Amino acid sequence: MEKYVKHIVFFIPFLLSCLFALAPAGKVYAQTSTSKLFDSLDIVIKTHKQDTSRFFTIFEYILKCHTMAQSRRKEANAHFKTMDLLYKKLLGNKKRSNAHTNFLKRAKPLWIQTEGLIAHLNDNLLEAVMIYERAELAYLHANEANSAHFFTLYSSLALTWNGLGNYTKSLAVTLKSLQLAEKRGLKKQEIVALINLGVWYSEQNKADMSITYYKKVLEKATLINFGRAVSAALNNLSVIYADKKKYDSSLMYCRQAEALKLKLADSASLYLVYVNMSRNYRGKNLVDSATFCTEKVRQLYEVLGMPNIQNAYLQSRMEICLLKKDYKEGLRTLYAYRKNHEQTNTADLGFRQDILSYELALYKGLNNYKAALEAHEALQALKDSINANSKEGDHAKLEMQYEFDKKKQEELIKQKEQELLRQQEAQKQRWTTIAIVTVLVLVTAFALYIFRKQRQMKMANTKILIQNSELQQQREEILIINEQLSSQKSDLEKASGAIELKNIEITKGIESAQSVQTATLPSERSIKKYFADLFIFYSPKDIVSGDIYWFGLKNNKKVLAVIDCTGHGVHGAFITLIAYNLMNKIVLSKDITEPSQILELLNLEFIKNLRQEENNNNDGMDIGVCAFEAHASHFQFSGACTHVIEVRNGILVETKGVHKHLGGNLKNTKNKQFETHLLQVNPSSTYYLCTDGYADQHNGSTNARFTRTKFKEMLSDISVLSMQEQQAVLQKTLLEWQGAAKQTDDVTIVGFRL
Repeated sequence: MEKYVKHIVFFIPFLLSCLFALAPAGKVYAQTSTSKLFDSLDIVIKTHKQDTSRFFTIFEYILKCHTMAQSRRKEANAHFKTMDLLYKKLLGNKKRSNAHTNFLKRAKPLWIQTEGLIAHLNDNLLEAVMIYERAELAYLHANEANSAHFFTLYSSLALTWNGLGNYTKSLAVTLKSLQLAEKRGLKKQEIVALINLGVWYSEQNKADMSITYYKKVLEKATLINFGRAVSAALNNLSVIYADKKKYDSSLMYCRQAEALKLKLADSASLYLVYVNMSRNYRGKNLVDSATFCTEKVRQLYEVLGMPNIQNAYLQSRMEICLLKKDYKEGLRTLYAYRKNHEQTNTADLGFRQDILSYELALYKGLNNYKAALEAHEALQALKDSINANSKEGDHAKLEMQYEFDKKKQEELIKQKEQELLRQQEAQKQRWTTIAIVTVLVLVTAFALYIFRKQRQMKMANTKILIQNSELQQQREEILIINEQLSSQKSDLEKASGAIELKNIEITKGIESAQSVQTATLPSERSIKKYFADLFIFYSPKDIVSGDIYWFGLKNNKKVLAVIDCTGHGVHGAFITLIAYNLMNKIVLSKDITEPSQILELLNLEFIKNLRQEENNNNDGMDIGVCAFEAHASHFQFSGACTHVIEVRNGILVETKGVHKHLGGNLKNTKNKQFETHLLQVNPSSTYYLCTDGYADQHNGSTNARFTRTKFKEMLSDISVLSMQEQQAVLQKTLLEWQGAAKQTDDVTIVGFRL
């Protein structure tokens, strides 16, 4: 029995992650399974008190169920305390067997992960994230990075980041688990990660991306005969197509899911297929077919006796009553549904909102306007309450994120301090060793010297006296030199402190300038209102930037510009302020919206503002300007050493500006001519305006430039992604290419769709 328990301990959680992380079907099954496990758990505790390893598996199994189902929290906490005592009892037993010692070594990361699950279950999301990160390190230390638990850890961590409202980190964790699974050839873990990505995109209302990942799951899971994953993907695809009101496509996936669940004998989640079938038939106004599917749900309830199946049956039956306008029967069904749902102890604000919505519709159908009005008022009050709670939740998430960042910073500082102490201790040890060796060498040399001189003592007395005198003189000189060095060291320490204070003051001033520069730029959210989709990747080399982007509206025309000024840091930032104010003056005050005219006037005004005809100032700028007119089939572009890139269906087209900089104390600066290009507006195209900072970035290992050719190839590859994903890929690629090297130049990329 022991060898079977050993395998079960490290295999059951992976099966759970495959089941519970897949879809709504897994979540419902978790609720029903949890109830049965709690009953069996009490028996195991009473009959197997000494066999710690056996019910350790059952505890972990139950906590997985709770993480997905969010029910019976009180029992989970109680059982966790019991497991805590048993685990620590075994840990403290110095006479434990080798089998138990080996078990504890492998179970340590799992134990930390379980502690994180309990923190998550109790809504301590910030604490859960910190514990999960400790668990990740424990898995790596125990060489358990290929275990199924290691991958369920990433699913839990992604779910926690979702709860904190940080969807970017949630996506990053899920992608990390996918990359690890692909790298190590773990097919099932790779499929689970793909399903998690499908769920993530579905929750972000990106149905098309979610469908893409679910279809990948079907392809990969079918090859390895991973039935549960195929079943979950089919069921989730049917739900998505039903949401899109593509009922025929949804029914096709429903029938495939039904056949597979029957083959797998997965009766516990089969009812979800029939519920979705009924929903599709109601959408097609086929009442008899919808009723037939709903009756199948009732039959499953009579066989299995699960309360959640009865709830699903009653809710589906209510929808049919509304469709048939049988309001009295619908009201009776509603009362039964509410009573049954409340008995399962899962009522929440969402459930109350559903009940009030049904009451409002049914009372309206019965012409009971008084009751309908009461239901309407109660529903409105509940929605107001939910909105208020949502706002409070957002504030709470922000505070939790702040605390998390603060703790991470404190840990980083602590690690740096410990590393510094270790270095100081190592240096001290080195100096001690050098001193001991030096003393030994000197003692040995002196002994040899005495031994040789004893035979010549009488003849060399005078010589020895002279030598002693010289040594004394040298000693005095050394003392004088030591005093001078000590004085110089003190002066250097004072100068170093003054320099450090000056650097702090300068840095604070630059950081204040950064807030001014950031406040000057328009927000990405405000610009997005005027485009089909848009992202802005803005990464200064130093604290403040010599790059800016500008956006304005004038005479029903949108003007977007990306500007790269001479230099970077403080010098570049001063030039950007001049450029920004001149753009406001030319477009907003003088009503000039034609791009080439904007560049010509900007060139003259820039030279005038910096008095470049009177001094040796050579500052200038590169700029690309696009102007968009509402409902027009083309938009205008003009550039100075800046180009606009269009990618359509993977094909990249670059429209180049003139090879002339704005400004600069050069000959014929006032006679620079610029050309306006017309570009066709195509909804399937993605357009990019950018400075040269990205292409000029040096690699940390080879010192090679990224190059504009490689940059354009990357834009062609990522143009099919969403704007948010493109921005993430650009940032990740830049950091990986940069490595340990410093950022070479300011980087600004604006991508948009029309």
